[in-house]
Amino acid sequence: MKMVHEIHIDDCWNRIGVWGKGDHICPRLKEVIHCRNCHKYSIIGKQLLKRPISEDYIESWTRTIATLDERQKDKGRSALVFRIGDEWFALELEVVKEVAEMSPIHSLPHRHHYFVLGVVSVRGKLETCVSLEEILGIPHSTTKSSKKGFVSPERLIVVEEEGVRFVFPCQEISGIVRYEEQQLREVPVTLAKSRDSFTKKILYFDGMEMGLLDQARLFNFIKGSSS
Repeated sequence: MKMVHEIHIDDCWNRIGVWGKGDHICPRLKEVIHCRNCHKYSIIGKQLLKRPISEDYIESWTRTIATLDERQKDKGRSALVFRIGDEWFALELEVVKEVAEMSPIHSLPHRHHYFVLGVVSVRGKLETCVSLEEILGIPHSTTKSSKKGFVSPERLIVVEEEGVRFVFPCQEISGIVRYEEQQLREVPVTLAKSRDSFTKKILYFDGMEMGLLDQARLFNFIKGSSS
């Protein structure tokens, strides 16, 4: 009988972080947006990389990973909620790679697409920056925040799926929500045509109403426009 080698780590990201499924959410998420941006996540990751890997450890994580899909099916999905113009939207967290501070956007000469703002530097790498306001047909807003007495900074959201990667600015970020299928409603027929084509459901959460973006259509639109 093999001795089980226990690894004592506080995997808070699986309990109260972006991969957690409980009701309690880490208060630092509002500041760092994603667990990957938290210093605690980085420190523990470095410690694990330096640690010798035992057979018991490999077997333990193999069993854990094998059950992740079923656990996620049972306990809903996660999405990042943000404001474009005066309207709130949600995008499934699986395609969100990073939330960065706003940086200067450098326009491109002779741009061929109305929604391409230019390029922006994120962590020293130039990324294509697009306008969801233009794609969704949302009037530009000068509103700085939806909360009185609080000025929310604009942010850049980096998204990627199947090799298609781009960045878009948003006026405000609410945070990460976990939702169940019963919280979704059909898109009303009165919604503007441009928004309707990129919104698959309306999500109701904590008194808020937001459009859950159809990521497949959005990425296909960007990919088709760049080909």
